[in-house]
Amino acid sequence: MGELTLKKIYSFVLSAILTISVVVTGCGNQANQSDGGKTDQGESKNEGTAEVDRAHTLVWSVPATPNGLDHEFHYSLEAMEAEVNMYDSALRYPLRSDESGFLVPDFTKVEGSLAESWEISDDGKVVTVHLRQGVMSHSGNELTADDFIYKQERAWELNGAVKNFGGDGLKLYDLKQLKKIDKYTFQITLDSPNPVSESMLTHLVQHLFDSVEVKAKATAEDPWGAKYMASNGSGHGPYKMVSFKPGQEVVFEAFNDYWDKENAPWFQKVIMKEVPSSANRVALLVSGAVDAATYLTANELKEIEGKPGVKVYHWSSNLIQRVEFNQSKPPFDNGLVRKALSYATPYEEILSSVYMGTAKQAKSIIPSTYPGFTDKFWNYKLDLEKAKELLKQAGYENGFKTTLTINAGIPQEEQIAIILKTSFAKIGVDLEIKKVQTGDYYNQVANHSFEGMYIFQDMPGVVDGAFPIGLWAQNPSTQNIGEYNNEEVNKLYKETTTLDQTKRNQLIERLQEIIVDEDPIWIFLAEPGYHLAMRDDIKNPAWQTLQQIRWNNLTRN
Repeated sequence: MGELTLKKIYSFVLSAILTISVVVTGCGNQANQSDGGKTDQGESKNEGTAEVDRAHTLVWSVPATPNGLDHEFHYSLEAMEAEVNMYDSALRYPLRSDESGFLVPDFTKVEGSLAESWEISDDGKVVTVHLRQGVMSHSGNELTADDFIYKQERAWELNGAVKNFGGDGLKLYDLKQLKKIDKYTFQITLDSPNPVSESMLTHLVQHLFDSVEVKAKATAEDPWGAKYMASNGSGHGPYKMVSFKPGQEVVFEAFNDYWDKENAPWFQKVIMKEVPSSANRVALLVSGAVDAATYLTANELKEIEGKPGVKVYHWSSNLIQRVEFNQSKPPFDNGLVRKALSYATPYEEILSSVYMGTAKQAKSIIPSTYPGFTDKFWNYKLDLEKAKELLKQAGYENGFKTTLTINAGIPQEEQIAIILKTSFAKIGVDLEIKKVQTGDYYNQVANHSFEGMYIFQDMPGVVDGAFPIGLWAQNPSTQNIGEYNNEEVNKLYKETTTLDQTKRNQLIERLQEIIVDEDPIWIFLAEPGYHLAMRDDIKNPAWQTLQQIRWNNLTRN
């Protein structure tokens, strides 16, 4: 385990088991609070139900509790995992079995989720969605078209993710494009065809929530219920949140009136438990105190693989790990500097010593598992002399000093940072490593406020070659955190709205040539994959495109 002695591990595990035992048996009968669910201590509690035995309680250990539960603003990995279990979208990808042991989305087709049916006009400009009737929320209100309309209106007023990222994905640039047809039907009218309309309606950012409940929790000072949604929420998903203690845990209970009876939850309670140290998450998993340990290092995964009572799952995923830059100011507004650092990166050392064979080289802004991917423009390797020459051309012959921010919740990032610091020093670039806690890190993501450089991992939640380009390289974009801005990229991306797939494929290839080679957006580090360690009596982990697991598919053998 490295950082803990056996005695310390035993003490920690014993303490954690006792704590978790209290949590499992002590979460029932919690009263609603009149101020939107907030207690005096800043914790959130909703109405709970009866006590649940350990067998039907899933204890899910994570590096940090969610930085919030409002998907307009909170998209840490833990926040998205909580949200994907609280909410459903209009559409979804059906699941299929994979040889990895995961249930994974079948990206060849889309099916209805909260939507009973939908139609897209022949010209691709009108999308009509018919919601299921009789679907109830966690608060007891029926799903209607008003929920979708209100969601979009709220996003625009708050300038949130749905307006920016979600609106761009749906090509919804004016609320006048929205129309309520009847109680359960809404329509979106577009100025141009949108090849990803269906896929976008599967995305987490388009999850529907109970607008009646949010309006009821709104105040004059908080007219859109942002305070309530940050630590509460009422959706139509398989689990409802009943207790949120930031820095400690979030407790969920199965929603007994969940509309999808074929996928009703087996686990009656889920405890998302914060355990910041990955070594501690390993110890708790091996002891049986928790049922899952997320985001472990490659070394830890290899150490516990095959241990009694533990099963490790691996899925190639769609995750890309990279070094991003604040390109709004020097020196990273200069593409030659970004290219120089790409040639000063020891890729093979990172893959072998950090990921230990569990990852593959990232070679494009598009994941290698997605249509449209090509690796023919990625020609980087460790070449310090070429890096020095590029720095000289950029006007930084003597190098420079900068910061590299890393997420404390992802232990691989510190390992990568140390390797980069050593290598970059050889070309005169002095890195100061800044390690920040997960919540603060994602606040900087949301605010686009990183200094210098930062290690980041993200994934495109819509399976399409153009989508990640629009997500990360188009300017402006909510997720273009480093403010990359290339006029040709902006122009060509807009042309990918064509329904001519041959032309679209040509555009996607040219965009990769610019973004990877001519004017590199990042240092492309790795495709880490998704890896999950669980107790071996837990079955059917269902992976979703934003690295979440849908808990309602899980059972205990």
